[in-house]
Amino acid sequence: MLRGFQSTSNTFMKTTLSRVALNSLSSVASSSLPAISLNKLSINTPKLKIPQNSFNLTFQRFHESCAVDQQKKRQRKKRIVKKPIPGVKHILCVTSGKGGVGKSTVAVNLALAFQACGKKVGILDADINGPSIPKLLALDNELHLNENETMIIPKEKYGLKCMSMGLLLDDENAAVVWRGVLICDTIKELIRKVNWSGLDILVVDCPPGTGDVHITLSQELPVSGSVVVSTPQDVAVADVRKGTSMLKEMKIPIFGLIQNMSYFECPDCGKKNYIFGNNDSVKRMCKDMSLDFLGELPLNSTINDDNGKPFVYSQPDSSYSKIFKDIAKKLIGLLGEPKNYIA
Repeated sequence: MLRGFQSTSNTFMKTTLSRVALNSLSSVASSSLPAISLNKLSINTPKLKIPQNSFNLTFQRFHESCAVDQQKKRQRKKRIVKKPIPGVKHILCVTSGKGGVGKSTVAVNLALAFQACGKKVGILDADINGPSIPKLLALDNELHLNENETMIIPKEKYGLKCMSMGLLLDDENAAVVWRGVLICDTIKELIRKVNWSGLDILVVDCPPGTGDVHITLSQELPVSGSVVVSTPQDVAVADVRKGTSMLKEMKIPIFGLIQNMSYFECPDCGKKNYIFGNNDSVKRMCKDMSLDFLGELPLNSTINDDNGKPFVYSQPDSSYSKIFKDIAKKLIGLLGEPKNYIA
């Protein structure tokens, strides 16, 4: 399922495949051990005279030992330090909490809008099970390592540095059926084993839902902020509320919400038709959760055309591109100066 690189040694792939091998060997047969009936076993222990106060002394020692262990655990938690990615000034997560809201399309065009504002940008596809970035940017799956064969060189398209699990698969239709632990380890590899240096902003396209990947990102990285994407339907907004609550619990700053597929704009007359209902569910959620409403995007075939040429790149002067550039300018102001930057 996984493909190799054009190299004699591949640290990343060896590490990943070794984990797959270890996972498959999680159970060991014990057929070589002779079967012994338990009723044939007997244990003869001499009766000991235990002082009356020894039980209290033993319990006290046990209690003290537990207290020391708890203190050590709290100290270990305090020592957890989020390590920034060398050469990356800001990390911006694009999340949804709900699948099918156009989050990946928003992430790609938002990255290109940042670039149009003069920023050096990369995009990390953190959706291991359903990567979309290779299709949206029409990326081939030929990857290379650096001279020391210790880091993966990310793909470059339209000036963006790109990396995705989809670039490691021989067949784009192959399913990645992995447990959560292996998915989290792969995310760490895509963060630490890829040369992301030289970026002002790394846009992370997060998977839908509230799961292991989000926890890993929040624990591994000092995320500068996040953007939440939703559609107008009440069902979608209900799930997005859960995703937004997750970000707050993880103490990841939320810069605001983007409402995608808000209306259909007729290409002939320009009239707006609110086919999902002209409701204000997203705006009401922003008010309830004290969040900013960053803007709304129309439902248009130009935006949703997966031909490998995002509209911010192919139609930079369109009204759709202008919406994204306005959002990008707002976010650049919210990001400010980097706090955890290391060269």
